Amino acid sequence: MVRRSKVLLALVVLVVAASISLAYAGLLAPLVSPADLPGPPPAAIAGVIGTVLLGALVSSVLDRRAWREMGSQAGLTAGGGPQFATGPPDESDKATLTGTVDGRAVRARTYSTGGGQNQSSRTYTVVEAELGTPVEWHASFGVVGAAEAPDDPGIDAAKSQVVDGVGVRGDIPEDVARSVLGQEAEDAVTDLAGPVSVGDVTDNVVGDMLDELDGEADGLAGSVAKGMLNMSSDGEDGPSRTVQYRDRGLLTDAEELRRRIDAVTTVADAVDDASTAAGRPNAAPE
Repeated sequence: MVRRSKVLLALVVLVVAASISLAYAGLLAPLVSPADLPGPPPAAIAGVIGTVLLGALVSSVLDRRAWREMGSQAGLTAGGGPQFATGPPDESDKATLTGTVDGRAVRARTYSTGGGQNQSSRTYTVVEAELGTPVEWHASFGVVGAAEAPDDPGIDAAKSQVVDGVGVRGDIPEDVARSVLGQEAEDAVTDLAGPVSVGDVTDNVVGDMLDELDGEADGLAGSVAKGMLNMSSDGEDGPSRTVQYRDRGLLTDAEELRRRIDAVTTVADAVDDASTAAGRPNAAPE
């Protein structure tokens, strides 16, 4: 939802930029004539550009303030807080919100993709909880049809199943999925529009596809496919250490943040409980 402050800012920028242009064009006479304006007519271009840039800067400041206020209302703070065992290079950045919920480390962060010459930039908000016991599988849980994240390349290659009415994707064995999906975890994941993921599902799916190509694909076509898959992977591997919910857009609603925190912590509790019940980390079959 677009915030009122952003709408007002956009209106102010639009009015100021339009006023500058109209004034230099002589369309605001007799209120203002071009002779009354500072600088020659080409200065109008600089004025409009400066107004737009200033508006973008103020918009960024408003976004950051809203982000921090949202985190504070949800019990998270910008900078400091508990550190995750693994994470992005900018994990300690002041824009990352961190905190402890029911004894579990939680963080919320954003990242952007695209923004190239022919691409518009996309911003994503990620809410994560750290597992007490890393697991040797990866999976996404959500309403049937939503366990596939729409922007995740290659995820169609992941194993898909329905467990107790919940869509599950990834290499998780069915019995482990059932042990994770108790009533609380089931309610938590089906209450969200997108999937709740254990581990980096996209990266692990790419790894699975590479493993399959090693055994089946030879020649030039196989080499090209492996090269493209390696380019799409971020190089992270190993056990799954976090539970995350990712959605497109900058989140600024504290209530929605709490709902996502509840979902990832509930699933993290369920995963840790399943590991404890099994007496060891839930491992995928050989």
